Amino acid sequence: MKSWIIILGASLLLIGGCTFKFRTWHERADSTSSSKLLNASQAAQKQELSDTRVTWINTPYDPVPDSKTVKLSDKEIAKLATYYKSVQASDTGRSNGHIAQRIIAKGMNYLGTPYVFGAKYGQTKDFDCSSFLKYIFASEQIKLPRDSREQSQVGTSITKDDLQDGDLLFFTTPERKNKEGVQRIGHVALYMGNGLILHTFRPGIGVTVSEFTGQWQQRFIEARRVLT
Repeated sequence: MKSWIIILGASLLLIGGCTFKFRTWHERADSTSSSKLLNASQAAQKQELSDTRVTWINTPYDPVPDSKTVKLSDKEIAKLATYYKSVQASDTGRSNGHIAQRIIAKGMNYLGTPYVFGAKYGQTKDFDCSSFLKYIFASEQIKLPRDSREQSQVGTSITKDDLQDGDLLFFTTPERKNKEGVQRIGHVALYMGNGLILHTFRPGIGVTVSEFTGQWQQRFIEARRVLT
């Protein structure tokens, strides 16, 4: 008689600060297969728990951990992506406005690229907020420092009322909000115009477009203009 063994595995997944538990099951018809499956299941669970720990480690760096509405809808982002593809293909102007549009278009090529705190600069499989902006500005031969706090020291300080495409926006985070001076800064984004920002944050979101409203306004520290 063929005997079936059902192996149940419980895994934890952390999304946006909330933990979800889900169960996986597999069937095998003999002891050899079930032994292999058990080893594979244990290895998979170790990897899932490792991934969970990475997410947990990164959680303090989320500028708006308590907010669920943190980006535009996928449909709205898709419309913007289509527009910026045409910009990248046709815009060759050298004014600051043209350069800003091309930098934004460059960044839009990486929509959905994973967020990893401390991502290595120069590669494109993942980014953190400052490596992302450093990378896309470099496409127009504009050098930015690697760290968001260092980036906040370049260019010219401007007010929110004077924002233009291509300006850098700096934000605090829950773990930095009580620090002083430049140490309050923990996140940087690129202003796109029309009240939108292009940036990367939070594992599971990555490079995306958000409205500069709500908690983003509350976390805002300052803006700098580097295209002058």
